[in-house]
Amino acid sequence: MVGEPFFYSSGGVEYWAFVPDSYDRTNQTPTKLLIWLHGCGGESEGDIWVVSPGAEQGVAQDWLSLAVGGREGQCWVPGADEPKVLAALADFETHFNIDRRRVFLGGYSSGGDLAYRTGFRNSSTFAGLLIENSAPWSETGLSKAESLAAPTKFHVAQLAHLEDTTYAIGTVREQIAAMSAAGFPVALKR
Repeated sequence: MVGEPFFYSSGGVEYWAFVPDSYDRTNQTPTKLLIWLHGCGGESEGDIWVVSPGAEQGVAQDWLSLAVGGREGQCWVPGADEPKVLAALADFETHFNIDRRRVFLGGYSSGGDLAYRTGFRNSSTFAGLLIENSAPWSETGLSKAESLAAPTKFHVAQLAHLEDTTYAIGTVREQIAAMSAAGFPVALKR
């Protein structure tokens, strides 16, 4: 299915995906991938449209998008849901030619918590994280030491809001600074 979001569910793996028109249908050219995790109350079906501008006519897109399912309308539980992210990636990779050096993981709020946890624990799997309204380890179930011990220092782009009452800007700044000091290339936008 090229050019239209589609749903996949089999063997406990569930996701929405988008394959842009630019995808090499012969599967000979590896393509970058964005894996997205919705926030509390969100749904992967709606978010696939947000992270796939190519789903709208006339918008160029040169990456595959995958929005992991399994917590529709709920918050992610990072310690329990990390396997869902990895299973969705493994399954998607059996259908499409993924550039393993350009797999990016992103998330909003509880999806950001899950993205951080999954990124830290599987650091060689991801080229970088794209995070909105979350903090590196506050709600991940990992300690600061466990998080910063990730052997591969992936890139992080973090968007934080000054008036976020769940992820206080002071905490976000402190944790992003600790990541930077530990060698992670990070960018914080407020």
